[in-house]
Amino acid sequence: MLFMLLAACGKLNLDRSVKLSPEDKENIRKEYSNRDVTMKNLAKKYGVCAKTIKSTVDSEYNEKAKEMYKEYNEKMKELHREYIRKRKNLYKERHEEARR
Repeated sequence: MLFMLLAACGKLNLDRSVKLSPEDKENIRKEYSNRDVTMKNLAKKYGVCAKTIKSTVDSEYNEKAKEMYKEYNEKMKELHREYIRKRKNLYKERHEEARR
């Protein structure tokens, strides 16, 4: 109920696709560089998760995350190709058996 009330008055954004503006990112970097505030508190303030704040302030973390996503994406594409090949082969085998 509290979440609904906060969302209704504009204090809480329930939209998970919220993106930070370039100005927000710059403000986050400045605030965090002063070490006056934690990532968790910044996340609450800007209505995003702590990982979003971490990727904004930590370029090394961001690069690792991009690399991991790229590797994962390549693996998934290869698995999908293999699945399609096996499915086609199975279809051909069944089609040939049906002809006999």
